[in-house]
Amino acid sequence: MRRVPSGYLLAVTPCASASDCAGRPPLVAHPELLQPRRPYRPEWERALFDAQRVYTYLATMALTRKVTSTGQIRIGGNAQSVGRAYAGQILTIRADAQSREWVVRQVEDTLVKRLPIRGVDVTTLSGIREEPSQELPPIQLTLPLAA
Repeated sequence: MRRVPSGYLLAVTPCASASDCAGRPPLVAHPELLQPRRPYRPEWERALFDAQRVYTYLATMALTRKVTSTGQIRIGGNAQSVGRAYAGQILTIRADAQSREWVVRQVEDTLVKRLPIRGVDVTTLSGIREEPSQELPPIQLTLPLAA
């Protein structure tokens, strides 16, 4: 399989929804995106990381998951048990930024369970270990919430 160069899609794929791109690829419409807004130093990431901002951002989303036959749901790649009694049901999940937990509810808003939010730390989200051994290029961090 052929590997697509980093940034390739931003340079050649037209914007579908951004009105200010006028149908042009993002890097053509906004060449300033090629210049970082701040110097990137991996050793700064640990100090700049604010987990509460991540929890606050997660609290703005509502996720839905179908419970497996074994009573589990997957959130961000992590399987978590809600109980076999809910097998086959669609549940709504929201983050509680204060308690740092997932709040799982049935469609009629009945509380099912509160679950710990896993993977909200600088190493998991950025891949940067305690002691970075090399200079890394600028990267866009993403939240691992794909179903």
